[in-house]
Amino acid sequence: MMWRLVRSRILMMAQKRKNIWRVILEHYLSFSALV
Repeated sequence: MMWRLVRSRILMMAQKRKNIWRVILEHYLSFSALV
């Protein structure tokens, strides 16, 4: 699946915002919304 791409984007955005938990939460909500 494209989880590797999503994870790399999460890490990249986390380095920019320096707030990894918020980024993970946003991606989790958007991912669960797609499913």
